[in-house]
Amino acid sequence: MASDLVIVKKNEVYAKITCEKHVAMELSQYFTFFVPGYQFVPAFRNRIWDGKIRLFNLNTSQIYLGLLEYLKLFCDERGYTYELEEIEDEFSVYHADKFFASLNLHSKGNSIKVMEHQRSAFIHAMQKKRALLLSPTSSGKSLIAYTIFRQLLDYQKLKGLIIVPTTSLVEQLYSDFEDYASDDTFKPYMYVHRVYQGKEKETTKPLTISTWQSLYKKSEQFFNMFNALIIDECHLAAGQSIINTSKKCVNAEFRLGFTGTLPVEISDKFNIYSFLGHPIFNQKTNDLIEKGILS
Repeated sequence: MASDLVIVKKNEVYAKITCEKHVAMELSQYFTFFVPGYQFVPAFRNRIWDGKIRLFNLNTSQIYLGLLEYLKLFCDERGYTYELEEIEDEFSVYHADKFFASLNLHSKGNSIKVMEHQRSAFIHAMQKKRALLLSPTSSGKSLIAYTIFRQLLDYQKLKGLIIVPTTSLVEQLYSDFEDYASDDTFKPYMYVHRVYQGKEKETTKPLTISTWQSLYKKSEQFFNMFNALIIDECHLAAGQSIINTSKKCVNAEFRLGFTGTLPVEISDKFNIYSFLGHPIFNQKTNDLIEKGILS
């Protein structure tokens, strides 16, 4: 018996759904949300636009790949069967710890260990390849980003893009990478390119750290070279410029977002889920305080 929905991955942004027309209509309604403040937008006032975003496109039968968990929920709630090939990479705690040991991680000249919540986030990223990691400020997100980048560079030779909100955070993250890299085999200046106003955007280095303002006008061809995308403070990713940048990264198989909080509006949340995947509550502030990690 054929499945009600056949879901096929098109690229790293979209999946294509084959289903009956009435199911497609239900999907469209399920993934349609009012945009915050739509009442004040001229296009709505002039009756050109209905104030909604639609994350499932009826014309192309495409949905954002990051919404697969919610697509499964849609099917389960309605009793629909679906066909979807899912491949999850095996990545054990043993392999993670062995990899961390090989990095010889340091901070301010002292040897450091990857904490449990950082290891959990790293393993999830390696297995699922996309995730929205909810973790508070000072929880060590830069170390998570560093270990993910080193894994993708050292073992898969992938090219990555990290987007941060401000120029100061570009420099801060680069400085953190310098701090962690104590071994002579990895020198950040050889592998990491920084982009912000006045800096050259093109590079052959495997990792680019940039503000979104510096890249949002670049063509899709520029973004085709990236196999991994990390967005820091991704609660800001509901903004149209960051959404467009995420759409252009059609070859970015690894997609990760870091934030301490999610937007309140459901449409903003689902915009973020669309490109980064289902959120995992990696760590809460109170948990880190109880463990003595935060004061």
